Amino acid sequence: ACGLVFILGLPTAISGSEGIFPSWHLIFGESFMETINLLIDWLLVIIAFFTTIFIGFRLSSEVRAQGFLAGTKSIFYGPWLFLLRTLVPLAILAVMAQRAQLINF
Repeated sequence: ACGLVFILGLPTAISGSEGIFPSWHLIFGESFMETINLLIDWLLVIIAFFTTIFIGFRLSSEVRAQGFLAGTKSIFYGPWLFLLRTLVPLAILAVMAQRAQLINF
């Protein structure tokens, strides 16, 4: 695993030297590092959205409650679940729309 991460990380690590992917900027309009940064930003938002949906709707209520109660008091479970199922997905979708420049804040 370490070797694979090392090999996959090499292009990003040396992308600033213009030795690797010299025409990347001409093709994509951004450097290789900026392109990877944009990709990672989008992946983080998409993964957060699907994680929220999974925990809120697909995870069994026993496992969800047990995990929640391991960290805090039971009086907060109801509001947390409500926010997890409603406000959090909407907020993440708003962030995605803003990143795609569909809306401006």
